Amino acid sequence: MSLIKHDSTFILHRPSQPSRTADSAAAGRAAHLLYETPLIFEDPYAINLTSPLWRFVCKNKILAWMIFNRSVGIMRPIGAHILARSRYAEDQLELAIDKGLTQYVIIGAGMDSFTLRRTDLMDRLKVFELDLPASQELKKNRIQRLNKNLPDKVEYIPSDSEEETVMEALSRSSFSFDRPAFFSWLGTTYYLTRRAVVQSLEAIVKHTTIGSEIVFDYGIPPHLHRGMDRLAWKTIKQASLRCGEPILTSFLPEHMADILKNMGYYLREQLSPEDQRLRYFHFSTKSTMPIASYFIHAQSQGGT
Repeated sequence: MSLIKHDSTFILHRPSQPSRTADSAAAGRAAHLLYETPLIFEDPYAINLTSPLWRFVCKNKILAWMIFNRSVGIMRPIGAHILARSRYAEDQLELAIDKGLTQYVIIGAGMDSFTLRRTDLMDRLKVFELDLPASQELKKNRIQRLNKNLPDKVEYIPSDSEEETVMEALSRSSFSFDRPAFFSWLGTTYYLTRRAVVQSLEAIVKHTTIGSEIVFDYGIPPHLHRGMDRLAWKTIKQASLRCGEPILTSFLPEHMADILKNMGYYLREQLSPEDQRLRYFHFSTKSTMPIASYFIHAQSQGGT
C-alpha cells in the first residue's frame, strides 16, 4: 500500500487487492448478453469471470432487472458506456489486424475475455495483458475453474500503472519494440493520477514504431456533467470509493486532443457520448445515452 496525492489530499493506494470495478464491468457485459437485444457486445465468458455475488445477481432475472434496468436513468448510461467502449476498441483492433498488426496490449485488462472469445484471431496475434498482480491471479484462477488452460500466445505482465509506465512493464516481456502494436486502455484512466496517465501516453508514443495505435476512454470534469450524468457520475464515484478505487482524473476533450498532438500522436477519432449513441444505440427506444465519457483512437507518428 502507498499514498498518492490528489487535489491536495492523500489517498490510500492498494495494489495488493483485486479490482472490484473490473468485476462489476464484467457483470454488466454478462447481463447484457443474458437479457438485452440487440447485442452491442457479446461476451459469453463474462458471467464466469465476474465475482460469485455478481454471478448470482446476473443469473437471477428479477435481481438483474432491478439493478440493471429499474434505475434506468442511472444504470443504463453506465452499462451503455461499458458495452460501447469494448465494442469500439475491438472494432478498431480488427481493422488494425487486417492491416497486418500482430501485437495487442490490453492495459488494465481486468476480466477482459478477448483471448477466450476470439480464438479466431489468436493465430495472428501475440497478446500482452497488463494488470495489478492480485487481479491477474484472480482472473487466472477463474479461467482455470472453467477447466480451461490459460490461452497460448498470451503474456500476463504484473504491473501497477501508478508506479511505472506501460512501456516499462512491457520491457519485462517478449514485446517487440520494433513492430507496431495496438493498445487498448479501457475503464482505467479514471482511477489513475493525471501524472500516471500522461507518462504512459508519452512512453507509448516515444517507444513504439510508426503505425502503432491506441484506444482509450476518459472522463470529463464534473462541471461539464449535465442532467442525469450528474447522478450517474455521483453513483460511480461513491461505488468506486467504497471499492477502494476512487475516481482521480478527468480531462477536457479539447485539452486531451492537444495533449496527444503535442506528444506526437495523430488523433484519428474522438467520440463524444452523443457520437457513441449514434454509432451503437441509434436503434434504442429507450434513448440510451452513455455516460459523459469520451473515446480516443490515436496513432503513433514517430517513435523508435
